[in-house]
Amino acid sequence: MGEVLGIGVFFLVAVGLMVPAIFMIRKQENAKKDEAEKYSAIYDGLFKHSEGLPLATGVMVQLFYGKEKITFKKDLQEISLELNRIIDIDTVFGKDAKGDAASGATAGAVIGGGLTGAAIGAMLATSTYLVITYEKDGEPAYILLDTAQTGLLANKIVKDFKANHQRGTAEIKL
Repeated sequence: MGEVLGIGVFFLVAVGLMVPAIFMIRKQENAKKDEAEKYSAIYDGLFKHSEGLPLATGVMVQLFYGKEKITFKKDLQEISLELNRIIDIDTVFGKDAKGDAASGATAGAVIGGGLTGAAIGAMLATSTYLVITYEKDGEPAYILLDTAQTGLLANKIVKDFKANHQRGTAEIKL
């Protein structure tokens, strides 16, 4: 009888802990859905900021990819980029494409110039990044986001952009 009572108490405690947890998870899911609707997002997820936004390197940023713009959110900061300003969105497989950190640093110097470009190149050599190239003041600029936590999401964003928003051929005169 004591064992049955002990099992019953254990069951009641377990259910008592699970029910609030389930409600909290559902509340978080609804809040995430409401936020995605607020930004008219097709896709959304967390990325690690590496370069290009007025945010510290390494902070996690929520990205909302919509039909008209991309919104980056960090705490109370919202940064928007209209899709019609975006030249291209792609993923860069640094280790596969660059071979090692040294060659990545050389390539990064071409991308970003100087020490910043070398640091970016070194990161590109060991990680996979979502690269958003856009037009800023008539010149190309870029945003680098680490895809470690949301690699498949990055691929979906690239695929959607290329299918629905790709610009015509850009002419660059050197």
